[in-house]
Amino acid sequence: MELVPSRPEHRPALEVFLQGWNSLWVARRGVLVDALDHPAVLAWSDGELTGAATYVVDRDGCELLTLHAMTRRSGTGSALLAAVEEIARDAGCRRLWLVTTNDNIEALRFYQRRGFRLGQSTAAATC
Repeated sequence: MELVPSRPEHRPALEVFLQGWNSLWVARRGVLVDALDHPAVLAWSDGELTGAATYVVDRDGCELLTLHAMTRRSGTGSALLAAVEEIARDAGCRRLWLVTTNDNIEALRFYQRRGFRLGQSTAAATC
């Protein structure tokens, strides 16, 4: 698996990938935003897009917009999350956060195992 920052030539593959997860449009601070308009880290295996994480760096915080991996428990999601954490640290962010629904038990478990704390409306980790 190779992790790379998204480049313009990756947009078509990323669009198809996010569409498959119904994640082209995501809610951010009460507004629907196009995930493709934000930076991303991509996971490639044998020329195939196998995972993606989109994010927003905003002042001293970083919001994880989307995180998807084709194969669960393969390490792809963890690697993508670690890459976004590094980007956030390098940007001087003090907090990495995300929003998910309270019925997404697998996501809640995934993030909690990686140091995120649940809040009323967000899950967050200190960078």
